[in-house]
Amino acid sequence: YDLVINSSSVKVVTSKNKKGNPEAFSMKITINVNIHKAENLINQTILEENFEYKNKSNKFELKQYEVSIKKNLSSKLSGDIIEYLYSIK
Repeated sequence: YDLVINSSSVKVVTSKNKKGNPEAFSMKITINVNIHKAENLINQTILEENFEYKNKSNKFELKQYEVSIKKNLSSKLSGDIIEYLYSIK
């Protein structure tokens, strides 16, 4: 069996103030899991996690917060991948 995992993350501005500055964001991580046997696709799934958060005035704190969000979402998705693999017969 070959396990192919592709992931992507997207950060989107979900709210702006009257001046056009971002007030809130949404971060979405998508993971595509494909299982191949002898070059044939036998199973696949797409897993997603989303998190919404408010902007911070300190850009360094915002960046650190986003790193933390990515780690937490990735950790959750790692568990989901393991559960998915266990569920395959």
